[in-house]
Amino acid sequence: MIYGATGFSGVLIAERAVELGLAPILAGRDESKLAPLAERLGLQYCAFSLDDSQRMVREIEATALVLHCAGPFVRTARPMLEACIDAGASYIDITGEIPVFEMADSLHERARDRGVMLMPGAGFDVCPTDCAALRARRLLPDAAEISLAFVGQGSLSAGTARSALLQLPEGGRIRRGGRLIQTPLMALSRTIAFGAALEVRCYSIPWGDLFTASRSTGAQDITVYTHAPFLSVTAARAISPFRKLLSGPWLSASLESLLAAALPGPDARTRETGQTLVWAEARNIEGRSAEVRLVTREAYSFTASSAIEAVRRTLGGQFQPGYKTPASVWGDEFVLSINGSRYFTMGEKDDPTLQSGVQ
Repeated sequence: MIYGATGFSGVLIAERAVELGLAPILAGRDESKLAPLAERLGLQYCAFSLDDSQRMVREIEATALVLHCAGPFVRTARPMLEACIDAGASYIDITGEIPVFEMADSLHERARDRGVMLMPGAGFDVCPTDCAALRARRLLPDAAEISLAFVGQGSLSAGTARSALLQLPEGGRIRRGGRLIQTPLMALSRTIAFGAALEVRCYSIPWGDLFTASRSTGAQDITVYTHAPFLSVTAARAISPFRKLLSGPWLSASLESLLAAALPGPDARTRETGQTLVWAEARNIEGRSAEVRLVTREAYSFTASSAIEAVRRTLGGQFQPGYKTPASVWGDEFVLSINGSRYFTMGEKDDPTLQSGVQ
């Protein structure tokens, strides 16, 4: 079952599933949106609300797995996680929201006892960075610190932006000494060489790997960076002292409406041709380090492929009960199962550059 199938990512994922010969049940709240999508793809559908727990369990009991695509996940994950455990179905989603990873981890024992897997973050958030982090850790087994960064092409969808907006009042985060620590927005910066021809200034963000990489690698100190235009960084730092105001229901609802109208997501050409570069560094207490570089597809295109690959493996019996991350179950080469992904060494002949620019 794909719940949230009519959202931007949900549609891409449903289309990818059909391309690979799968026949998921499409699900969501709005039957008027589900029916035409199901007819176009030749699939069954069912409409139900996340507020009706008994109905959720009844619908999910007929399936082995739910791929949850209805964000913002900080609002929607808890009822779906609970329903999947009660129904005896595994749960996979495409979030990058730290509170959702914490929720799933808190339900680890219940899920393990039911024999089902809980895997938030099987899309771009956090699959490629999770794999790169584990690969760096394998190169330096005594690493105590993991630093991650990514840069790519393409714009956000409204759903992604809404999820980010709901996390904004929490500010920035880093992991130090095994604990998540709150910081001002984009408080830390670092110039990162993603390749021989691409070196950019990046800024710290509260990405999901701050939680997942600690589970996948055991590292106690984790920082995640991404590139951002100077004006965006300046604006983020300016509003940081006032970010709690954004949690007000009226202002939050108004901003969400604006985002829905202004952010249609990347177009088909960008999704097909765009790339993302990922960098990971493992460092031990003696100062020795190991770096990993990865090139993969545009984020939404990657998410459609990686989420369905995670589903295929889980339905094929390649899963572990309880809360898991992609790399902890399938290793650092899981990302290589996605077409267009490869690890590379900086300076090699076909070193990627993102010549069309970064966003």
